[in-house]
Amino acid sequence: GIHHYGAIAGKLAGAHFVLSTRHSPLNSKGRPYQERYFRWVLPWTDAVVCVCDHTRRQLAEPAALPADKTSVIINGINLTPYRDLAARPGSVWPRVRFGTVGRLVPAKAHSILLDAFAAVRAQLPQAELHLAGYGELEAPLREQAARLGLGESVFTLRRVSAAEAPAFYASLDVFV
Repeated sequence: GIHHYGAIAGKLAGAHFVLSTRHSPLNSKGRPYQERYFRWVLPWTDAVVCVCDHTRRQLAEPAALPADKTSVIINGINLTPYRDLAARPGSVWPRVRFGTVGRLVPAKAHSILLDAFAAVRAQLPQAELHLAGYGELEAPLREQAARLGLGESVFTLRRVSAAEAPAFYASLDVFV
């Protein structure tokens, strides 16, 4: 919802290039007025980059994005560190470690994961859930975990750097 500010500032400043990125159909659409503003400043926008073709297709038509202004740059990561650390699911049975990495925001639906995990814990009392991430929902998710009786020993909220991510994933039995 802020692209229009950048496009207008770029136009006033005589910028040589104005770029906007759109990450997904779910979180790249603003409120209706923001989408109108986005369309209004498209003439002052040189390029709109999407992270996948699905997003480009979903956003191009409603926003009337000209095909020559849109492109896709796929997010990518170096897989070598992940290949070097093999996971060993079930290696510490009966403990089962579930986990995920992601921003703690509504779109990631961690609250649904906590509810589901509470049901899993009822069947597998030694199961663990490890959440790696940070964001606006950290405190509410901690409160929800406490209400569900999950406790700090099974619920971990922490940042995981890119260098730590391969080891974090390899430590899990089940990635959620």
